[in-house]
Amino acid sequence: MKSYFFIPGTLYNNVSKVKAQLVDEVIIDLEDAVKGSEREKIINTLCNASDSRKYWLRVPLRESFEQEVDTNFLSLFMRNGFSKMVLPKLKSEEELKKVLNICKADVELVVLIEHPRLLIEIESFLLATHDIHIRSIGLGSHDLMSMMGAKHALSNLEYPRQKLLYTAKSVGIEAIDIASMELQRKDIFLEELKDGFEKGFDGKFLIHPWQLELFNNYTYYSEKDVEWATQVLKAYKLSGGSREFSPIVINDEVIERPHLNRARAIIKKMERNESK
Repeated sequence: MKSYFFIPGTLYNNVSKVKAQLVDEVIIDLEDAVKGSEREKIINTLCNASDSRKYWLRVPLRESFEQEVDTNFLSLFMRNGFSKMVLPKLKSEEELKKVLNICKADVELVVLIEHPRLLIEIESFLLATHDIHIRSIGLGSHDLMSMMGAKHALSNLEYPRQKLLYTAKSVGIEAIDIASMELQRKDIFLEELKDGFEKGFDGKFLIHPWQLELFNNYTYYSEKDVEWATQVLKAYKLSGGSREFSPIVINDEVIERPHLNRARAIIKKMERNESK
């Protein structure tokens, strides 16, 4: 999984410290993490910073779901050369289309699913359009649970997480798992991390440096998993690496082509961790 780290726009000067912790993607938050009165100053800082355009921006589109979508901030950032946007608080496919209609060709989007209607509609929309702007979809679980009047718990989030995950996989885009607002109990965070990884999420939202540290040091695959993957890929190589790969048996386990993808993922993750 990739790490997507939210940092409030007011703390933009701390981005270098976050990057030093080996984060994959940084999201500068101009929405719920900052006051409306602070945004003008933050925007000036971002527009004048030489390296700010390589980060994602969580762009405010409305203060609450009761208001109309306002694309002024989005347009402002695009005019100033920003092209990586995280879109929050969209209610429906119709609102998403409204935003997409003003996006420049080079804009990449992470769409946050924070409303039950968009959760239901996003699948048919993506299957029908394959919009080039949308790189990832992620679950804004706290807003979603608030809309549902539900407690924020993994048991209550099982359906929306699976729905988002299968939707993303069906169209070949990233699925990003929930952010944990728990800033004390590391066991709760690790439970979420383990569950999301084993489900197959491509990334996870993070909001605190200790979460990033646990994320980077988590043992995603055991030594046994790595040994298995090494054996599978070695056997595949010895077979000639043909696309006509026939099932083989390793330690009384039948290995077929789908197993190759898991083996490659394990080795890739191991090599990535070693490079960090």
